[in-house]
Amino acid sequence: ARLGRTLGRLDPVAPRNAHLPPLTILPLVFAVPPGTRARIAAPAEVAELHWVPLDHLQDPATRTTYRYPPAGALAFPAFEVAGRSVWGLTHRVLSDLLGRLSAG
Repeated sequence: ARLGRTLGRLDPVAPRNAHLPPLTILPLVFAVPPGTRARIAAPAEVAELHWVPLDHLQDPATRTTYRYPPAGALAFPAFEVAGRSVWGLTHRVLSDLLGRLSAG
């Protein structure tokens, strides 16, 4: 609250696979000044953290497919960020945000 402002919330997101834990994510969107230091609230749940400009995510060249190794042939839409594939729930949250930005 001291560094930025709340922009709103996105639609809740939950796993579509019944074999995954039943959980719901309620994404909140904030605007913060450039250079704001990010903090990870639950380090055991976060492997990496990257600040990514929205125009990078909006660039069609960042769209890719992630192949989930344990499932063999299953492929999921993803964004390429810092040499990694951002897929799954995070991809769904970011896609919702980008859709709202392009509509507004």
